[in-house]
Amino acid sequence: AGEIDAVFTYSADSWTEVYDATGRRLLYGMSTGHATRKLQGVPPLSVMLGDASGVTIEVGGRAASIAHFVRSDHTARFLIAADGRALAAPRKNGG
Repeated sequence: AGEIDAVFTYSADSWTEVYDATGRRLLYGMSTGHATRKLQGVPPLSVMLGDASGVTIEVGGRAASIAHFVRSDHTARFLIAADGRALAAPRKNGG
C-alpha cells in the first residue's frame, strides 16, 4: 500500500535509524561493515546515519544521492521520498 523498498549497504560500521511516514521503526542500531539491510516502508523514510561515508542507499534499484546531507562529523539526517530522492529533514527543536 504505497510502500517503497530501500537497500542500505555498509562498507563501514554506522549507527542507523530509519522510520517510515507512519512512525514505524524500520531499522535502529549499529550496522556493521559489509552488511546489507533491505527495508520496506511508507515514504518518506526518515533516516539518520552515524557514519554516512560508509553507507550507500538504493531505492527501486537506483542510488539515492545523500552526499549533500553529510555533515563535517560524517553524520547525516534526511528523508527519502517515494521517487528515491533524498530531501532535507525538518529540524527538530531548533537542531
